[in-house]
Amino acid sequence: MNVFTGVSKGELGKDFENYFSRYGIEIDTGSRDYCQRRGQNLFRIMRSRDVPRLVGRGYDFGLTGKDCCEDEKLGGNGDFGYLDEFDFGKGELVLFGSSSGFPENPRVVTQPYYRNLAKKYSSELFGDFELDVVTGATEGFVASGEADAGFDCIFSGRTLDANGLRVREKVMDTSAVLISAPGYTMTDFEDTVLEGAVDFGKGGGLVTGVVQDYDTGEVLMVACLSRESLDITGETDLATFWSRSRKEIWTKGLTSGNCQDVVEIYRDCDGDALLLKVRPRGPACHTGEKSCFYRKLENNKGERA
Repeated sequence: MNVFTGVSKGELGKDFENYFSRYGIEIDTGSRDYCQRRGQNLFRIMRSRDVPRLVGRGYDFGLTGKDCCEDEKLGGNGDFGYLDEFDFGKGELVLFGSSSGFPENPRVVTQPYYRNLAKKYSSELFGDFELDVVTGATEGFVASGEADAGFDCIFSGRTLDANGLRVREKVMDTSAVLISAPGYTMTDFEDTVLEGAVDFGKGGGLVTGVVQDYDTGEVLMVACLSRESLDITGETDLATFWSRSRKEIWTKGLTSGNCQDVVEIYRDCDGDALLLKVRPRGPACHTGEKSCFYRKLENNKGERA
């Protein structure tokens, strides 16, 4: 089964590269190779506004800006739903102009990918207006007097300030988003595109591992795993971790004989923590206790339960 995912190029594409890299998936949004296959997944690098047009029309998933998605929805293009919104690519869609305000029947300039949004919100604000779709910096058209207002996405606002312009109307917040064809869920994306991958990037190369007795459900211990230690765990079926103090990989019980045979491993919803269900061959704690969690906090003091 092939899974098709459209990915924005440009500056936003670099953010998506970093996002996938956290899961060990390497794509290059600046490459001339616009179709990049990774196992069952085919990543197609394209313009931001093309992503929502193709998702639901042959493509399963897409990563682009919310602003482009909303414009395509207004234009009746694409058949997609939102799965997730990221904490990067944040900006604001605004109407801007000079400090003196707008004249009657203003000339509004916008980019091609905001045509529908600009038409909608300019109509609500001005009633009668003239809309021109341009390429290049919209601020320049307004600052030179070729246009009375601009409809565009801003990130810092420094360009507006440099041209003596100001935001007159905030339309919507935007950020990077994950969209999908109808019927897909976030779990589908994680299981197919991310292939059940674990996010080692968030914790600096490590994830938290909670170890639980498979038969009794008792929590035995907590330790960190690196990508390599997880690979070793999968190859040997023995719980293997990363020691932050010794800066090395260690297999539980390799010296004492109290190894932990791994039966199942679950990832949490964010992919940055793991649950290892094991059958222990002996105590989990170095003190000889079955579980490392044998002290109950009473009155905020560590007293043995």
